[in-house]
Amino acid sequence: MQCIIYKLYFSPVKSISFNNSKNLIVQKNLGIKYDRIFSFTRNIDKKKSIDFEKNPKKRNLHFFLTLRNSPYLKKYNFIFNDKKSCIELYLKNKKLIEADGMHCLDGSVDSYAKVPEVELGLKSVLFVELIAKGGKKDIHSLNFPLVPSPPWDLIHALGTIMDRNRKILIKDWYEGLYVLGNEEIELINEKNSRISLDVLKKEFGINEFVLNREGAEAIKARTYEPTANIQGMISGYTGPGTKTIVPSEAKVRLDFRLLPHMNPQKCITKIKKHLVDHGFGHLEVKAFDSAEPPYKISIKEDISQAIIKAA
Repeated sequence: MQCIIYKLYFSPVKSISFNNSKNLIVQKNLGIKYDRIFSFTRNIDKKKSIDFEKNPKKRNLHFFLTLRNSPYLKKYNFIFNDKKSCIELYLKNKKLIEADGMHCLDGSVDSYAKVPEVELGLKSVLFVELIAKGGKKDIHSLNFPLVPSPPWDLIHALGTIMDRNRKILIKDWYEGLYVLGNEEIELINEKNSRISLDVLKKEFGINEFVLNREGAEAIKARTYEPTANIQGMISGYTGPGTKTIVPSEAKVRLDFRLLPHMNPQKCITKIKKHLVDHGFGHLEVKAFDSAEPPYKISIKEDISQAIIKAA
């Protein structure tokens, strides 16, 4: 079994050092020596990373992840060692470290209990951009009855993806969906008994959750419900004054949260087929296929208990 590193997660550090190092040195009872000199980066090339190194004021934490001394991930991969039942990290053909588990420090702090939230698994995040195009340039809105309207195209297409009750309408989207067992239900009820969701509402600045969700139902939805969120839309003109145009283009960015047993690549195929079947095959679909597969781990595992104890 071999897994390529496609994406890693943010670690809540306030500063990052960019000193160079040729390898990772693992020390007993310490971890990785000079840990904070390593930084993972995303969405930047070598030229830009060198510029960031020389000009610290240009750095933006949005681009950085932890534990790496190079912006390129392609040289690294994980290999599962069946005999040792552990994961090994390789740089090309050289083994750097091995571990029997992995802990991502990208979570939040429980707003009520003021302790780190421990999530025993990960929803995958699939990013998709839909692009609608009309004329070769913006057209005077007097001609609206005669020309395509990219913004309305996207609005109508989005209306076929999810209903008002937050149910995703893409065919077979919930196929093979992870089924909660007694362990998960007990954890949900236990969390519901010790936290106040009103604190979370106050933090968000809302009076109630959607669909009047409360208690264990709200916790279950947040943790185990697939989502189709609209991150943002761009089209036309919204500046001072007026501008009577039919925009030539409209874009929308979505993120889909996937549960275990939902394959990101298959989900991309389902989205594209859904759009074609509903008359929106002309939309351009850009799928960021770096989405990692979702996973789930039992609370009974040794690593789970160690993390809970440390938190």
